[in-house]
Amino acid sequence: MMVRWCLIFMLAAGSAGAQGKLVLVGGGSEDENGWSNEPYSWIVNHAPNKKVAVISYSDEDNWIPDYFKSLGAVSADNIKLDSRSKSDLQSTYDLLMQYDAFFFKGGDQSYYYNYFKETKTEQAIIDKFNSGGVMSGTSAGMAILSGVIYAALTNSVYPDEVLQNFKDSDITLRDDFLPFLPGIIVDTHLTERGRGARLLGFMANWYAATGELLTGIGLDDRTALCIDENKTGLVYGTGTVSIYNAGNFRVSDNDNMVSDSVHVTQLLYGNTINLQSLEIL
Repeated sequence: MMVRWCLIFMLAAGSAGAQGKLVLVGGGSEDENGWSNEPYSWIVNHAPNKKVAVISYSDEDNWIPDYFKSLGAVSADNIKLDSRSKSDLQSTYDLLMQYDAFFFKGGDQSYYYNYFKETKTEQAIIDKFNSGGVMSGTSAGMAILSGVIYAALTNSVYPDEVLQNFKDSDITLRDDFLPFLPGIIVDTHLTERGRGARLLGFMANWYAATGELLTGIGLDDRTALCIDENKTGLVYGTGTVSIYNAGNFRVSDNDNMVSDSVHVTQLLYGNTINLQSLEIL
């Protein structure tokens, strides 16, 4: 994919709120005395009962639950969901509904997609969000929280592969999972893993398949975007949140996807944006 870039770097400052909220964390290690205190406190403070479910498909230690407790959580517990059958139990739904903040750990988002899709766990996530809960995640746990997701159902796809072929069979995009952030696709570890080209490739792939122009949001490691009920996003952390929009895509003579109208807005710590209008606040 060949792109002529129009870069817009915009800085601002902003606000937050309360009822169906999201926290996107680009990845990287948490720091109990550093960058992660503010966004992880935001999760706790916006959960009505201050109870956090730390969700994964594998065994986890208690560091993250204990970290949430140190930030004011009344309770925080690991919940391991490692199969579709377990994810579809009524008892699992009932357990999850005791918490008002869900935090999805990193790893491989295909497990979350395959284990949770069309189960009582997916319904609990949606029901809790709709009743004012906070849905949050880091790395793979963040990747599942947008309207269109890279589900990583086959092999992981790398930026150079996407540049060479935006229709690569490993670009498995889906819009049939969680209904958060419609018209948006997210990607993680953006700068550290050079994924700007990959995110644009995802956008081009989706446009070729559906005719829909998506907004791409990429987060760096150790960076978070906290989104309130009004879809106002506030940036925390040490990196940037990059927001990609393309005014068009077309296929060139050599079957590459081309755009001459790509705009990138980069947000830093303390900047805010309305994710519906894309207005910098």
